Amino acid sequence: MFPITQRWKPAVVRLLCIAIAALAATHANAGGVTTGGGLTAGIRVTIRNLTPTAASIRLQGNSERTYILTSIPANAARTFTVVSRTPFAAFTWEAGGVRNMQVQHNGQYVLQAGGNVGRIDDAARLPGPALPPPPPAQPAPPAFMHRIIWQYDGGSFALIAPGIWCEHNPTTGFTKNYREIGRTNTKIELEAIDGSNVKFRLYAGNCSWNTPSTGGWVPRAQGAWLPERRTTWLYSGGRFADLGANRWVETNGGYRREYRETDRCRDYIEVEATDGSGIGFRLYDNSCSWRTPSVPDWTERARGSWNR
Repeated sequence: MFPITQRWKPAVVRLLCIAIAALAATHANAGGVTTGGGLTAGIRVTIRNLTPTAASIRLQGNSERTYILTSIPANAARTFTVVSRTPFAAFTWEAGGVRNMQVQHNGQYVLQAGGNVGRIDDAARLPGPALPPPPPAQPAPPAFMHRIIWQYDGGSFALIAPGIWCEHNPTTGFTKNYREIGRTNTKIELEAIDGSNVKFRLYAGNCSWNTPSTGGWVPRAQGAWLPERRTTWLYSGGRFADLGANRWVETNGGYRREYRETDRCRDYIEVEATDGSGIGFRLYDNSCSWRTPSVPDWTERARGSWNR
């Protein structure tokens, strides 16, 4: 073996450092993953398999010597680090007909039946494991249930005005407004107002979403409609009571007037007198406002609260 002269020692040290870094990157992908030779940098990629079978995939860096071969179980997500000197890697999923698709550092992608691969660009908002697709027939909520607040782990969608919904996650501070674009007995469909083309379908037990990156409707989170407990609103000496079928009655001693419900959202329930007097009320958590032919703008009328 040739002796290492003082002149060549720095170069040899640099080569040893490169080899050690590559070896460390290779070991970072251990645990049932086959990894090729390495370079000196790595990118992280998360892949979620929503197909009914395990998916065999390959992630390759910018060299044929740096790759990962592995299998992702059905309805599971895995995060990988692949060695590359660029912020990109090539993704191959032979069963889905996907070959050398470019994926980005810190990208999150979802595999769907039929070979569709979508990027999840907002995954931090509703964290959690992959969910199975919703069943073909969703149970309709009971006839008495008013779908006002749909709650998931950490946040909720709430109807805040006629046709307007707000999603809020107090843990992350995320807030987004939506317009209601469809409603059936089994779901309510929303579309983001900000032009991002994000849509949600809220079911009795879960929700799906459709974004430009998912390429179609995919399961998003589990959740449920909160039961409506606003049935009696009390004020000094009287009450408004829900009679069912959008019918309300106000009583105060010998006074009695019937109303029909005209609007309901998170913050209030609106009723209008059925006797043609033009009197309407909005019943809030701590007060009520009214509107009459002589008082055309909503004006606070009395203090009161819901008897929940």
